[in-house]
Amino acid sequence: MWAAVTGHWCTSGIKLGPVIWKDSINKIDKKTVFVFVQKSVEELEKNKATLVCLLSDYYPSPVTVEWLVDGSTRNGETTAPQRQSNSQYMASSYLSLTSSEWSSHETYTCRVSHDVGPVEKTLKRSECS
Repeated sequence: MWAAVTGHWCTSGIKLGPVIWKDSINKIDKKTVFVFVQKSVEELEKNKATLVCLLSDYYPSPVTVEWLVDGSTRNGETTAPQRQSNSQYMASSYLSLTSSEWSSHETYTCRVSHDVGPVEKTLKRSECS
């Protein structure tokens, strides 16, 4: 599921891989939300970073993802939900930032709205290595 990427993963103190948060949201089946910042070599050369909010193993499919940067709404790009082999769904949302945007803000929040209710995951820049 994870492609090998040369670069730096912000792990907010967890040094075991690209996942910062993993929380379950229950309805009929489990939903799992992962949020991480990925700075590939290519992005670093262009002074960019991408925040990723990955939703997997959730049901039903409709979700809305909103990004907040220090509490202000920012536009990201969210993929259409895709059905997985286990009949659950997955989707991703991406927020691209310039190096100066990343450096000048502290909190980055992925807000997911689903039938079961909202879920927010916040990444603090100061906790990234």
